[in-house]
Amino acid sequence: MALVLNGSANTIGGLAVGGVPDGTIDADALAANAVTTAKINDLNVTAGKLASGVGGKVLQVVNDSEYTQTSCASQDKDNAVDTGLACTITPSSASNKILIEWTGVIRGNGSNDWATLLIKRNDVLLDLGSTASWDGYCCYATAVHGSLGGWAHMDSPNTTSATTYKICILGYQGTGYHIGTNTWDVNSLTVSEIAA
Repeated sequence: MALVLNGSANTIGGLAVGGVPDGTIDADALAANAVTTAKINDLNVTAGKLASGVGGKVLQVVNDSEYTQTSCASQDKDNAVDTGLACTITPSSASNKILIEWTGVIRGNGSNDWATLLIKRNDVLLDLGSTASWDGYCCYATAVHGSLGGWAHMDSPNTTSATTYKICILGYQGTGYHIGTNTWDVNSLTVSEIAA
């Protein structure tokens, strides 16, 4: 088809795809609604093109839930009891962090018993900055009927290998400590990979 110039309508007809030299049309020449999301290739959208905080920084999530009771009578870290809560995650980059979140019910034998929960990474207790033998990431006051609790911890495993996180229970004050009180009390561990 021949090129057709219409001076009255200010239009050009018969122009083939690729018929305009590169650099001829700039951003100002595009109509405001000319480029839609559907026309943008996914591979052309990079993190650098997104506003700060946009794009989804959570890369993967792993969860484990238990309905059983685990008990402990020790106040020594070396004797912390595995609760059965465990999640294995494989980071996609060694620079990414792992967000560890726990929620559940804990209790003691008496009204003035206290318990704490510890985190293990690949069966090694995480160093959370305390020299006390009983102090884990957080300490909870528990009563006979149990107390609902929760906390979050950000870890830097610095690896792309499969990494397993476990929750252990330990005593602080009193004679006995329990995580989970009945079969309907759920204790949950969630680990999420967070992009650096």
